[in-house]
Amino acid sequence: TDATPQFGLCSVSHFTVIHYQCHQRATRAAAGLRPKQSEWESATVRNSSFRCNALMPILGPSLPAAVASQALERHFAQLGQHAKGQAQAWLSRRPACILQDLRLCFVRLACQESFSSDTGGGGPRHNMCLALVMMQLLCQDSLSESLKEELCRLEECCVSPLLNFENIDEVRKALARYRVEAHGVQEAQSHPGHLWAHCVVTAMLRAATPGGGSSLEWGAGTLWRLLALALEITRRHGPMRWDQRRGTPQVRPSVPAGSPRLTSDVSPRREPNSPEL
Repeated sequence: TDATPQFGLCSVSHFTVIHYQCHQRATRAAAGLRPKQSEWESATVRNSSFRCNALMPILGPSLPAAVASQALERHFAQLGQHAKGQAQAWLSRRPACILQDLRLCFVRLACQESFSSDTGGGGPRHNMCLALVMMQLLCQDSLSESLKEELCRLEECCVSPLLNFENIDEVRKALARYRVEAHGVQEAQSHPGHLWAHCVVTAMLRAATPGGGSSLEWGAGTLWRLLALALEITRRHGPMRWDQRRGTPQVRPSVPAGSPRLTSDVSPRREPNSPEL
């Protein structure tokens, strides 16, 4: 696993929906005011005074492909401005950055952390809507090939080894392969629940990717293993709590040289007659 810290962005929202042309007209009108307002100062006023600095496109089925592509490029260009010196590294792996954003969104939900501390507004309901939009962005054809590669990498290095157990007594051993590091907080405050959230998002998206060739089957067997992991984490480490502050958690194998790799007999397999959910 690469030990170099990775730059990422974490998105939060009050989920105020506005047509892009309306946003453009309002921005031009604000530029003519005295004193002049910037694009995002003007947008903050229209966003019920909640801070904002980017637009995330909602791409409907009736939107022409060229317009959707322009909206996607505009969105990533805005994020690149916020990434500053890290823009090129960030934009070169777009699906990976969206996946990281999704994971941090679900980690906030699991930790019962505030979604509104950064913007002044927006709660879990608003940001779960935002998570659905991020998933929609991942489904765009322009990101599909890169997304398959990112999900395959995560499945091979993280998810499949974590779910490689057949008996409830083996859960502790599977979990012991990994540790969770959180930068900026005490080691005691890091929580394996971050790893679990990472695993769930990856397994869900990987199994649902058309043509992804996933060895994970999103059925009764996978759900049982995820539930068994969640129960073991809660039993040994306690629930993820409100006052546990999140840094930038990173999942790393505890013994990098001996990290398990995906083989034909690693991932749990469903019996032919076992039920599916």
